[in-house]
Amino acid sequence: MSADKLDGRVDSEVWNSKPRRLSEIWKIDRETSTVYALGLLGVVQLNGVGSAIWLRLDGEHTIASIAQGLIAAYPSEDQSQIEIDITSFINHLIADSLITLDWRPLYSRVSPECLEGAP
Repeated sequence: MSADKLDGRVDSEVWNSKPRRLSEIWKIDRETSTVYALGLLGVVQLNGVGSAIWLRLDGEHTIASIAQGLIAAYPSEDQSQIEIDITSFINHLIADSLITLDWRPLYSRVSPECLEGAP
């Protein structure tokens, strides 16, 4: 298992992570709600639900909040199945090097003490 890859269980630490797209080379077909993203292995085409998830993989939304949005959008679907499907989808995106599970920019790792006296 890679450091980022989910292992099928949905623990709170992983569920509250904020995945981010690694590829910023993508476009959305507004007529079909299809996202086309350029990854290391070529272009990936995402359907409407995959595209809705993709748009929220911005480092701001948690997996849990993305799941809650889909559960609200599809109330007749089984909640646990939606969670399983999201986990599987996130794993595919990680495997294709399209996202990172917990992106943190450099500046968020720098402590305020390190910045004291900096020009």
